[in-house]
Amino acid sequence: MAGLYPDNEQLSIYGEQVEWPGMDKDTGKFTNGDFDDPLKKPSFIPADTFNLILDNLSELIKLMKGTPNNQAIDQLAKLFTSAATPNKGVVRDSAGRTKFAAPSASDDAAIKKTVDDHAALTAPHSATSAATASRIVMRDSAGRAKVVAPSAADDIARKDTVDTVDTKLTTHGNLTTAHSATSAATASRIVIRDSAGRAKFAAPSAADDAARKGDLSAVGEIYLSVSPDSPAARLGGTWTRWGQGRVPVGLSEEDADFNTVEKTGGTKTHVLSIAEMPTHTHKQNSHTHVQNPHSHSIKLGNRGGNLPYPLIDSTANPNTAIAGTGVVEETAINQATTVTNQNTGGGGSHNNLQPYITCYMWKRTA
Repeated sequence: MAGLYPDNEQLSIYGEQVEWPGMDKDTGKFTNGDFDDPLKKPSFIPADTFNLILDNLSELIKLMKGTPNNQAIDQLAKLFTSAATPNKGVVRDSAGRTKFAAPSASDDAAIKKTVDDHAALTAPHSATSAATASRIVMRDSAGRAKVVAPSAADDIARKDTVDTVDTKLTTHGNLTTAHSATSAATASRIVIRDSAGRAKFAAPSAADDAARKGDLSAVGEIYLSVSPDSPAARLGGTWTRWGQGRVPVGLSEEDADFNTVEKTGGTKTHVLSIAEMPTHTHKQNSHTHVQNPHSHSIKLGNRGGNLPYPLIDSTANPNTAIAGTGVVEETAINQATTVTNQNTGGGGSHNNLQPYITCYMWKRTA
């Protein structure tokens, strides 16, 4: 702890080693010890410590023109006051203020009145509103002050100096072609708007170059809109209507139908060819075949009183009569008839359109 507090010393008292005066090892201050722990002993207060304290207090009292004594308990308190009293310590009053005598030396503490009086001066330190060398500048009754004409760049400017500059700036600002400015796209020239309020630039190259109206789109670009107005007014360039009545399709190099830009094809309607028809069958009208009227004659035999029977060659076709037996052969002829399949379908074209929505499409050509 040090300061006014004494340091511990190792002393032998009646053969026992003790620390004198027993300052607390953690705080370095005097301690009452611990009544519950006899090993934690209270501190002793050495006479030297008391003497040091009293000597310091006595010197402080003397410094403040007091006389130390061993009777009064308020001798220190009487040495401090908030009043402007010589040889007294300064203390704030209940309002937090304290008073001083009027300053005399340059390093005396200032009082409010001194500051107020100085602030109220109309010409402190020989200040003047006239343009006088080595004098503090103060405003005159109209609130103005004068200085000599400026010479260096950081001199105070006067009204006549500013007026001259203002006139030149006004004249300069009214110029229509100041510093060879032009509205044309001319290198190393200041830009000025033309009579219509526009100015031109060369085609941009770097990403941060000024863009032109015509650079907002490129030749060959397609513009879609529900407005019938050409986009030329907004985007510049020359535009023509494109793709009327057609649907755009992405180009595909691998597909012969779509491998060329602006290639057209397809139809709104289509009649199926025979090859395009799906496999199917047709029903025929119900019909009959009529044969010419005819008859067959056969020779009959007799077997001993049995019933007649036809004479037929058992080795030949059962329907072939035995030659020479007088069998009559007749040929049956069917009458020709025409069979007609039942027709269906109208033979017209079918709608070939996908779901769509219409808009205006424009192509930039220049």
